[in-house]
Amino acid sequence: MTLPHCNGSSVLVNGVTDAILYLPNQHLYVGLFFIAFFCLAIVPQCLLFYTCLEKQNLSRSCYKLMLLTSVNDIVNLTNCMLAAGVFAAFGIQHCRYGIWIVWYGQFVMFFWYSYCITNLVLAFNRLLEFVSCDLCKKLFSGDRAWFWIFPIVLYSTCLCVFSPDPFYIFDPNAAVWYFFWLGNDSTNYFHVYNNLLKLFFMVSCYGFMLIFLRKQLQGLNTHVVELEKKVIFIPLFGL
Repeated sequence: MTLPHCNGSSVLVNGVTDAILYLPNQHLYVGLFFIAFFCLAIVPQCLLFYTCLEKQNLSRSCYKLMLLTSVNDIVNLTNCMLAAGVFAAFGIQHCRYGIWIVWYGQFVMFFWYSYCITNLVLAFNRLLEFVSCDLCKKLFSGDRAWFWIFPIVLYSTCLCVFSPDPFYIFDPNAAVWYFFWLGNDSTNYFHVYNNLLKLFFMVSCYGFMLIFLRKQLQGLNTHVVELEKKVIFIPLFGL
């Protein structure tokens, strides 16, 4: 049985065979690059994860949310760098190795959705610190921050479960996932919606934060030098 987006053992993307699009052995070089990049990028992610686990930090709601973000970061980095690098280097794709690649694509997509919504929750938490500390405490103080795991999982699960005929394929030559829907229109509208939502909400939250922060700085009686502003801004965007 021939799987969708296959021409024999070659991947078809928009009706074009991968052998036509890419250079010989390109998949090996791309795969090795991805694996090498993973080895470098995973180190700061693990350091951030360890920092969030420290007792004095984990008592604060923002660090609980940053821990969730860090977990998603590590999983996504593993999916999109390490696993993608291995898949690319060895030419692993669904036309040769079977439907489990498509199922693994669902796992990749789930954690991308989870990463996006977790970042939005964190941005919302940071904004509330400026807008209403009382409301922020009601929603996030103590163990209440952990309860945000449920809407995060629910959001990610719903986008995966209610996707009509998802068929997620991997092109090893470019080390790229294609999150297609089967049918006349292969556009994954949930993926598009999710990315646009994240972009709009993140820009809005941090934009309003800058406005509120600027007002607070203008209201200070003491002079705030440029270096002090950087000390404030850098951790803010580091979240």
